[in-house]
Amino acid sequence: ILIESELKDTEDKLSKALNYANMGVWGWNLKTGSLEYVHDEIYRLFEIPENTVIDGGFIKDLIHPEDYPKVQEYDSQAIENRKKTEIEYRIKCPDGKEKWISAKGVFSYDEDNSPEFYLGILQDITKRKRHEELIQDYNDKYNLVANHTSDAIWIYDLNDDKFLYMSPSILQVSGFTSEQVIDGGLSFIIPEDSLVKLKEVETAARNNFIMGKSDSFTFQFEQYHKEKNITHVELKARYNNNEYTGHIEAIGITRDISNRKIIEDQLKQQNYFTNIVLEKFPIGFALNEIDTNNVT
Repeated sequence: ILIESELKDTEDKLSKALNYANMGVWGWNLKTGSLEYVHDEIYRLFEIPENTVIDGGFIKDLIHPEDYPKVQEYDSQAIENRKKTEIEYRIKCPDGKEKWISAKGVFSYDEDNSPEFYLGILQDITKRKRHEELIQDYNDKYNLVANHTSDAIWIYDLNDDKFLYMSPSILQVSGFTSEQVIDGGLSFIIPEDSLVKLKEVETAARNNFIMGKSDSFTFQFEQYHKEKNITHVELKARYNNNEYTGHIEAIGITRDISNRKIIEDQLKQQNYFTNIVLEKFPIGFALNEIDTNNVT
């Protein structure tokens, strides 16, 4: 009686754990084609009454028609190679709702090496798949922007001190490919004196971020260029706490400002010479000379 009680308690705990994880267990007799064991979570996954008869025909109708051939082929390969099964596929509930299911299991075989029983675990992974689809959609849109801009877009892990992402447009900014920059790191693309200044500015900006004062910074510096040797760039970055890794990341853009720097330098030279002229020839003296000439 004590053993039966302990087994019942263990079964109840397992059942609760499976329900919490949206997982259900079932066992198929492959000789008779009948379902010998089914956990109640299976009915909730399929959104069907618990008195529903589940057989091969029901499963065929349940699995999405586009995925059913894939599932059949996968099971045949698993039986032939004596491997455990692990596959994801879509199902269509009676009300037309579409769900994603993760199916894992193992076949057992008789003395003639024919499959006689299948024990499997099903889990509803619809939320995860929807999340993956949203991420993929975001990445597609992000790459569309990144591939059609002259600015380099990047993500840098400040804890591991490495690039996590570099857009292909870095080729326009530096002459180097994204793979070369990611592999080479900051020192590959930034001269030592510029890198020292950048790290000073970044460290101060990161401390402000940690203290909640500011989450972004801008910095101009010289950068290596494969064809031009050196080019002037402007970096704009915003900090982010990665909730999965716990690391601080900088997400930013790097823009070639060489032409802007040339114009700025020309303006500085013009202002310099203007100031020299005004210092050497005071405005009052110049006006007096103009008035004298007019009188003459």
